[in-house]
Amino acid sequence: MITNYDFFRELTHEANNRNSPFNDSPYQIDNEESPFYDQRKIRKNKLFPIQTENIKIKKRGRQKVPKLFWPSFSPGNATEREDYHRRLLMLFKPWRNESADLKLKIDEDYETNWSEFLSTICPIAKADILCYMGFLENLRNDETEIRIRRKKLLAKANYGEELSDEENEEEKS
Repeated sequence: MITNYDFFRELTHEANNRNSPFNDSPYQIDNEESPFYDQRKIRKNKLFPIQTENIKIKKRGRQKVPKLFWPSFSPGNATEREDYHRRLLMLFKPWRNESADLKLKIDEDYETNWSEFLSTICPIAKADILCYMGFLENLRNDETEIRIRRKKLLAKANYGEELSDEENEEEKS
């Protein structure tokens, strides 16, 4: 498998072997100022000053980004709906400690917490989040449709029969 770094290293190597305007470009993988810099070369815990602020950031030894997946859920199932809204909060609401920062108030559910969060953010961010959620819903619908088509094709190929409408509805849920 080739990584982006390997691709740009190859590209830079080819450019250096011939007279190319890329040679003078600041976008080199060996230039620390370049967005294409090979980040794997940076040692752990190295501090980077932020020019506009009086702070420094450091490279972590381990990523701190949650890995989320979006299981299919039916809106009628309260448990699955709660899990879906908890995942949305984890993705979009700033937090450091899940149990402390995403903690629910008494008699509050994640869906209510999500609605409150959406009402507090700026309209542009809200529009972006809702756009993302629309894409996610379209993807989920497409996957369901593909699953139904596959099941129909397999049934027809194996048994020469069509799926009933009841089986189609069962597959959608």
